[in-house]
Amino acid sequence: MSELPPHELRPRSTPPDSVFKASIDQYLQSLNRVEAQWLEQIASSSWEPVIAELEALNKTHKDSNATRKLLSRVRCFTDALQPFLKSFDTIMTSGGEITGLIWGALRLIIEITHKFTDYFSIISDTLETISVELPIFRDYVDKLYPGSNTVEKAVAIIVEDIFTVFLLIRKVFLNDNGRSRSLLSITVKVLSQDMQKVTTHLEKHRKNLQVHVDHAERMANREEREKSAVHRRRLEAKILSDEKRAEEIAFYQKVEKFQALLNAPKCWEKHAATLQIYQQPECWLLHTTQYRKWSEHNCGLLWCHSKPGAGKTVLSSVIIDDLQQKYRNNPDIPVLFFYCEYDNPEKRQTSRLVASILDQLMYNPDVLALVKDTWMNESPNLQHLGCKNLQSLIMQLLQQSSRSFIVIDGLDECDNPDEVTSILVDLAASSCILITSRTETEEIGTILGQQDQIHITPSNVQTDIEFFVAASLHKHRRISKRSPEIKQQITKVLSRSANGM
Repeated sequence: MSELPPHELRPRSTPPDSVFKASIDQYLQSLNRVEAQWLEQIASSSWEPVIAELEALNKTHKDSNATRKLLSRVRCFTDALQPFLKSFDTIMTSGGEITGLIWGALRLIIEITHKFTDYFSIISDTLETISVELPIFRDYVDKLYPGSNTVEKAVAIIVEDIFTVFLLIRKVFLNDNGRSRSLLSITVKVLSQDMQKVTTHLEKHRKNLQVHVDHAERMANREEREKSAVHRRRLEAKILSDEKRAEEIAFYQKVEKFQALLNAPKCWEKHAATLQIYQQPECWLLHTTQYRKWSEHNCGLLWCHSKPGAGKTVLSSVIIDDLQQKYRNNPDIPVLFFYCEYDNPEKRQTSRLVASILDQLMYNPDVLALVKDTWMNESPNLQHLGCKNLQSLIMQLLQQSSRSFIVIDGLDECDNPDEVTSILVDLAASSCILITSRTETEEIGTILGQQDQIHITPSNVQTDIEFFVAASLHKHRRISKRSPEIKQQITKVLSRSANGM
């Protein structure tokens, strides 16, 4: 490879704002000088030379069953790695440089470690563990919608974990000058602990990503959703064969059965579509004193209200995205949400809102543990699905999380806004609740009048409107060709006419 500073070791043709590119950038820049130089000096490779290397070593060690067994574990890793790296094409124009670097580093690792049986055993075990996770992540890439920041971040984290494994191995076998050590400086026990940390991090990340995957799956039609669920269960049953994982699969199947009985309305698609509307780089509401105070506490209620058409739903999506990004690496802090819609009977009933909140809570690992111990030992049936029972269960589950957030948009569009408001006030004792509604709704104002609140005025959203109008004009085939002065004048006229709507 050409000698480049660490921040250049990344795919060049991805978009400037690529989440994958930014994440890999940050990781490579965090490396120390020795680690960065080692990666720069690795010759780019591909899958075929690595397989040829493994086959050659198999022949060399044909009389050593132990070594051949360890090599077979590494082969499992390469077989899983190849299709995973091909999935880069789904989320970026080209990932060739990173792909070549991974194969080159792996080939070098095999070459310098295979003679040390104790160390090579730990290394091959780690690679085999990662190989179990890779097909699941590749499956997730296919299921989430194109251009998803979540997908790009997930792939970046896996690549970072793989590089971390390689760098830990380099530290054991090579000194700072890149020469082989005469005496290995790290014990087998320490290396094993370091590798365990990497695989634990990868597994935790997979569980976190599964939240987004399950939401995305439910955007498909029922037939495709059922096929996907069957495929995922078969995949997990095949690669997670030990008893503990088998029990986990059975439990998650029971949770899926319960969720099917809930049949809760899904709001993920609405959230994703609404978020695309907001074009501003920053949102004014996120910098208000009231919002910061609310988001930093462990519980409490914040009421955001305005006249009709002031963009409350868009602001709700921005708030949800802000919380999800802030806690994306902490799956123990759930971010739950619901969009009330007066023209959709499924999304204006109290029982459906409560069911949706409970359905989303089921993806939290700590919550699932509680459900398993205290409630799911008996097969769930329809007798459990009364609104009061669900509300009580939600309260128990929220108390198990160190923090949790619930965002409810358009509360005034519910059939019984006073009933829902009372429920949310109760839940605010254990969770951070944010509600948006029209200002003039008397039932809500009576209950929430003394709560912390933000009144959204036309002046608050004026900048958002101007930004939206300007972006729309830029896309207009005829107006986009006008001079900047004319477009600016049109923007001002339209924005003033909007009057905060």
